[in-house]
Amino acid sequence: MISGRLVLLAGLILGATACSHSEPSGGTDPKPSATAAAKAKPAENASPTPRVTAAEKPFADYVPIGDDALAWVGQYYAVAGGSVDYAAVAQRLEPTYRNATDTFAKRDALAAFSAKLDKAIADARANPYIRIPPYQEQLPAYDLDHTHYDLSGLISPDSILDVGNSAAQIRMAPAPDLATYAPANEAEARATEKALSSEPFPRKVVVTVYGKVVSADLRGGQPSITIAPARVEMTTFALSGPTAPVLTVSVR
Repeated sequence: MISGRLVLLAGLILGATACSHSEPSGGTDPKPSATAAAKAKPAENASPTPRVTAAEKPFADYVPIGDDALAWVGQYYAVAGGSVDYAAVAQRLEPTYRNATDTFAKRDALAAFSAKLDKAIADARANPYIRIPPYQEQLPAYDLDHTHYDLSGLISPDSILDVGNSAAQIRMAPAPDLATYAPANEAEARATEKALSSEPFPRKVVVTVYGKVVSADLRGGQPSITIAPARVEMTTFALSGPTAPVLTVSVR
């Protein structure tokens, strides 16, 4: 998918720290240093891949946020924590506050916006299970050798999705359980291939991902939210008129 342009949220400042180390010079001591031993076993210190299961929340209860910028910023603060610069966020998202020239009107607008943002953060903390806005992709051809569809490129951790009119960005954690979809039999695979090839835009699909918000940080000054995918739904793409289901794959 194509990332939109990055839009800076005023007042949100990303502090970056850098560290470096030098390697010890070679010697005659055959015993490895503590640093060398730690490097020899990186898996012990590696962060586990965020995962979500079907038992955590019914898929019907995953909240569709759409392009609600305030809701996405709420999701960011709910996970990232830290203090909220209400004035900076209001300047970015609330035109009533941004355009006010009357001092008291500006103060009142900030108070009203702050209450709405607090609610958005509380809602996000109460339910981090969301549906991200649908996006378009090309579904790869059915793999005859492995008898499945490869979905890994459609929900890749390398992909970035702008949401909320560029109020935030979505990234996806690795989801090996959703990386492929195997039709029940050849008849289903044939029907799917025929449907995809018969569309005005062959193989183009609309993808909807259900997932749990698992982390958030600032990247390039913009809120970035990472979700652990739990379910992927695909339908045919249509400029107008109805769409047809293509496939659905979910975690267990």
